[in-house]
Amino acid sequence: MTEATGTSVTFRPNRELFGAGFERKRIEERASELAAAYPDLAVKVHGSAE
Repeated sequence: MTEATGTSVTFRPNRELFGAGFERKRIEERASELAAAYPDLAVKVHGSAE
């Protein structure tokens, strides 16, 4: 058993709908903005930088 708490969200886009991909740099910038606005929030961006 663990004392850890929190919520994890995983987003796996459908390639047919999101074929053009995402701008990783923009996602990382937004994650940094959120982390600055909410100091107790941990935001991690995983995945390839394709």
